Amino acid sequence: MDKLEDSLKALLETGREKGYLTYGQVNDYLPDDDASPDKIDQLLLLLESHDIQLIDESEVEEREAKD
Repeated sequence: MDKLEDSLKALLETGREKGYLTYGQVNDYLPDDDASPDKIDQLLLLLESHDIQLIDESEVEEREAKD
């Protein structure tokens, strides 16, 4: 459980630094056998509460070019 919490903290830290996370990053965080709709909803609400947007990988290059 602690390993999962550490990876969530790392995910949130990355999201706060950049202001966004990609769907791929979030999918990598979620364990395949435990991606229940409730868990996904909780994660999305958590990201929203930290003002972290969820974007498609194709938008990353566009955003980084603006910065």
